[in-house]
Amino acid sequence: MVSDKLYNLFEAYIDFAASNIQQEEIPATFVRKFEQQSENGGEIKIEKIPRFDRSEVYYHAFIDSNPAQALVEYSTEKYEWELDYRYLRRILIDVFGKNGENLDTWEDKIDSAFNKFKEDAEDRISKFRVQTYLEGSELPTETIQINNNTVLRQPTPNDLTFVEDIGSFSYLNPTDLISCDLLLEFDINSTAEYGAYPPHSILRNFYLKILRIYSRSSIPVIAETSELRTFLGDDLGWSVPNTDHDSLPQMILTENDKVPLQQLVELLSESYSKQDATFSYPLSAAIDHFETSIEKRAYSRESITFAVIGLESLYTSGRGKVSTYCAFLLGSTSSYFDSNEVQSTVEKAYNNYRNSWAHGGSRKSGGKEIQRRLWDYLRSSIVLFTWLSRNKRFDKNVRNNILKRVNKGMVDNDSRRELLDELDQLKLKEYLQLPKMD
Repeated sequence: MVSDKLYNLFEAYIDFAASNIQQEEIPATFVRKFEQQSENGGEIKIEKIPRFDRSEVYYHAFIDSNPAQALVEYSTEKYEWELDYRYLRRILIDVFGKNGENLDTWEDKIDSAFNKFKEDAEDRISKFRVQTYLEGSELPTETIQINNNTVLRQPTPNDLTFVEDIGSFSYLNPTDLISCDLLLEFDINSTAEYGAYPPHSILRNFYLKILRIYSRSSIPVIAETSELRTFLGDDLGWSVPNTDHDSLPQMILTENDKVPLQQLVELLSESYSKQDATFSYPLSAAIDHFETSIEKRAYSRESITFAVIGLESLYTSGRGKVSTYCAFLLGSTSSYFDSNEVQSTVEKAYNNYRNSWAHGGSRKSGGKEIQRRLWDYLRSSIVLFTWLSRNKRFDKNVRNNILKRVNKGMVDNDSRRELLDELDQLKLKEYLQLPKMD
């Protein structure tokens, strides 16, 4: 029987690993686990736990071992599921313990570990829990539930367990993570819909773009853990991106942001591909240029230019068309925008910044107010165009049809009335944080 054959190979792999482990040779190194922080903000209490030196077990037990390869080949043949080092390592942790605590009783753990392994082999799905530590935000409330599998919350000491490997990232002090502003946490199953990209990266990038659009903030990533939930126990893989983004402007979230965030996720998800990890064009161009404009905010000319290009990806090129169409649509959608001010601001952005940079002009000082206004114009336009194409994937053809409606509405009273009636149904504050009106 298949299960008997699989069990025999599984047991052989464990036996081989056990033969290479000597309990008395466990080195006296430590894993640091953060327990709690004192009420007066003093140092975090640290509990030192003996660390099982798994590296010796890993290399001898599966990288070059025949039992490991036999298990991999059989799983591939019978289940079309190719094991990699993560799963083989998982088995060793489940049987021998994360810190070697089962070295005297490992034989008692084989059956339970095998049953879980067999279940996962039959499902052929990798299951992850991902935690992304963010800066540039403030969350007074305990949590914001974005959907069934995703929450935003404050990091707690119990989240932070580190092995020595984290010390290899010289620019990251692990103890600093306890003071991170926000934790994005989600569960994800690796299935065919995620294509060739790591599923946790695809989903993390989607949520980060949502948060930046929602609050016009940079939200840099400080560190990320991805925990393989497929097998028993827990084990964290670290990813620390190289980023020089600062955390301003800051995002402040409250319980009132829960529903708008949920609705923005639902709205934009229809135009996000899990196969290639990007939004459909031209929405992708608008979002990318918005993020670049935020990143370049210290340089008004560059930041404003990228924001204008983002608007052009939605309204098409040309100062007259962009300023006129943007003013008409935003002014007709929300009292937050004054049509004359929108048109004047976009024209100034073209004349004093975008065209100046494109034609070799020098940098101009100031421009911060224009910069902030353009961010609001662009992210509101992203929501507006996507909302007008709701229930379908927003692409270039859909964009062009929307612009035809706008063009017709500016010369035909009936078409204008029909478009204005539809725009009246869109409440931007149900999808975005917008600054309070003066």
